[in-house]
Amino acid sequence: MLTLRALPPAIVLLAVLSGCVNSTGNCPKADTRDEERELRTVERLIRDTRTGMARGYREETTYDSGGGFVNFCLGGINSNVGVSVCGDPSRRKTAVPIDAAAEERKLAALEARRSALISEISAKSAACAPAGGV
Repeated sequence: MLTLRALPPAIVLLAVLSGCVNSTGNCPKADTRDEERELRTVERLIRDTRTGMARGYREETTYDSGGGFVNFCLGGINSNVGVSVCGDPSRRKTAVPIDAAAEERKLAALEARRSALISEISAKSAACAPAGGV
């Protein structure tokens, strides 16, 4: 039971919590999480492609799983003894020349996909927007 003294904080709490509610929460058409995730990925790929085109090469990371080693661990606070077999893959970045024409085609395809995703996100958001604006 709310007392008169607790009423103003309760109203403030209700007002604050109502601001946290997603206005499109009841509209399944406005769920754009997958499209937004894909858009972030496409934008990262566009940046990477442009960087490679500006440099004239792209960097590839290769892993060499050459030998391994055995690690012996002797006691600590609890006097534990342990043995572990470890592989030590060494990473190496190598410069790989790019095919400028192929990179241009890839960039054009990525930019077209980005435009399509932006349109899709906008359409889904507009489908659930209130008719009166705000």
